[in-house]
Amino acid sequence: MSSWTSLSQEVIDQIIDHLHDHSGSLGNCALVERNWIPASRYHLFWTVNLHKGSLFYNSNKNVPRVKRLLKLLNSPYSTITHDIREIALIFSLVDCEYLSYLVLRVTARLPGLRSLIFLPDPADSTWAWCDIESYEITCFDDEVDEFYAGFDESLSDWSDLTENFVRIVCSIPHLQQLKATWIPKSEVGDLLLRPFPPHLGHLTVRALKPVMIRWWLADEKHIPIQSIELHSIYPSEIPLIGTFLRTLGPSLLDLRVSFRGPRIETEDLFCVHVNLAYNVSLRSIEIGDVALEPRRGGQVYFEWLFTMLSQIRASDIKRLKIWMHAGEASLETFDWGRLDEILATPPLDNIEMLTFGTYVFDRHCDFLGGVIKFLPNYEGRIQVEYFESCDYAALQV
Repeated sequence: MSSWTSLSQEVIDQIIDHLHDHSGSLGNCALVERNWIPASRYHLFWTVNLHKGSLFYNSNKNVPRVKRLLKLLNSPYSTITHDIREIALIFSLVDCEYLSYLVLRVTARLPGLRSLIFLPDPADSTWAWCDIESYEITCFDDEVDEFYAGFDESLSDWSDLTENFVRIVCSIPHLQQLKATWIPKSEVGDLLLRPFPPHLGHLTVRALKPVMIRWWLADEKHIPIQSIELHSIYPSEIPLIGTFLRTLGPSLLDLRVSFRGPRIETEDLFCVHVNLAYNVSLRSIEIGDVALEPRRGGQVYFEWLFTMLSQIRASDIKRLKIWMHAGEASLETFDWGRLDEILATPPLDNIEMLTFGTYVFDRHCDFLGGVIKFLPNYEGRIQVEYFESCDYAALQV
């Protein structure tokens, strides 16, 4: 696929003018502004850029230019509308309130659209949470906790805007993948996905509201989700989530979950364990925010995780990924022998890739060697990921 990179604002405006005036077609080109993308983020954008018919457009806090693009997309005379398969729009937070509804109204009518991505401007503090992934349909909302912090008084219409966002997203005929952060301060979030979109196969939710799950359970119908990510789960929400996961039954193949809040106790984790025990189809599990420090429940996390996996009748599990907060001392004191013992028991001995991810590591970057040293039986099958920018001390609060 061809792409236009490092284009100036003037050149991009000229291209849009030409397409609008001549009813032209972008074909399979991707319109990309890369001058503002941090070097460490390039790979994230190229992942999405491989899609056919992608159109990337950075508003750069310039509302008139985005409005011109929307006018182009909404023109009945432009063949560009038939070529676009994916749109990624980068907004500043100021732009987003004004433009989100307009963008959704236009893009929801594009006949070939399969992916719609909303990204925050990387200059904003919301950039950190935005993981760009190759989904068939991906819809990003903004990181609302920080959004509200600076704009509470000016967002009197935000609830109406969010309601429109939810309704339009759920009306996309072939919605298959949805990834969103929902507003914890607004009851509008409770409208999410009711009724449940029939084609939805992947769901990612942050700041989950229990009432949403209660409504899904009340529908008493099969929800065909194959892949689910539930982030920032509080301990009090675990029993309800466990019940919800069990209702997904054999359709659920991939599970990703992360926790927050106070220490997770064994009794809470057992609720998830019981409700997953009858799932026979899981092939990959990712557990996030695991703390190795005993005072933060690290041993409880691991013991629960591997006890659960050893009892699930799911011999198809091939990939296991664990994100954890790990300091140098924790690697030395953790009971790696117990971990290796559990991994060696059926069906876990069939795991093809064991991934450890860490948000923190010691200054000498010994985390990779440390895991292999402690789990020698998995040498060659262990994959380790880490972020250099994280500050271990900051996670001690």
